[in-house]
Amino acid sequence: MSTESRQSQYAPASGGGAATVRSCEDKDREIARLRAEIVRMQERETVLKKSLGILSETPRRGLPRSTA
Repeated sequence: MSTESRQSQYAPASGGGAATVRSCEDKDREIARLRAEIVRMQERETVLKKSLGILSETPRRGLPRSTA
């Protein structure tokens, strides 16, 4: 990736507001935060898939009968 494209990637959005200068340290912290969030989301997805598998199994004794 060229230096110019890297700078434009992190440049503030045009169109108003005060321009905020972000240091490489800030960017590294955000990348670490986002990576940790990805790990949490992947773990949550795994748990949800397992839960769905358990809840979608047919009970061994059959379905409960309605009392209505």
